[in-house]
Amino acid sequence: MKSVHFLWLALIICSLIFVSCNKRTQTANHNSVKAFSEYLGEPVNLDVKGKVLDSNQNPLDSVIVNVGKTFSITDSNGNFIIENASVHDNFLTIEAQKKGYKSIFHSLNPKEDTMQIQIILLKESELSLFRFSKYNHNLPQPNH
Repeated sequence: MKSVHFLWLALIICSLIFVSCNKRTQTANHNSVKAFSEYLGEPVNLDVKGKVLDSNQNPLDSVIVNVGKTFSITDSNGNFIIENASVHDNFLTIEAQKKGYKSIFHSLNPKEDTMQIQIILLKESELSLFRFSKYNHNLPQPNH
């Protein structure tokens, strides 16, 4: 009889531990989601204007530029306008892609109702690390 009581007591204790751990996990997940949404900020609509260039500062046409779920295609001067894009007031993502060039994906912190940006796309044959190093102000410029 003692062993039956002991088994019931062990079963109850295990059940209580399981339930309390499960509640803690749900609370932690809920707080993480809330903290992440606070980091992104409130949803807002924003106009994004800009220009897409190649590594020689020449404008690129027919580049697809995405901001969130909204997109635009650059004109012959490399210009694009995305109006009323749905973003967050602390965070937006922008992607640019064109055949023969490396696609880029950037995260930005919008500062105003309209953003003006410049994007440089590298040809698929260009080395990305060289481009990064060449324009990093903390590194010496390469001799040509």
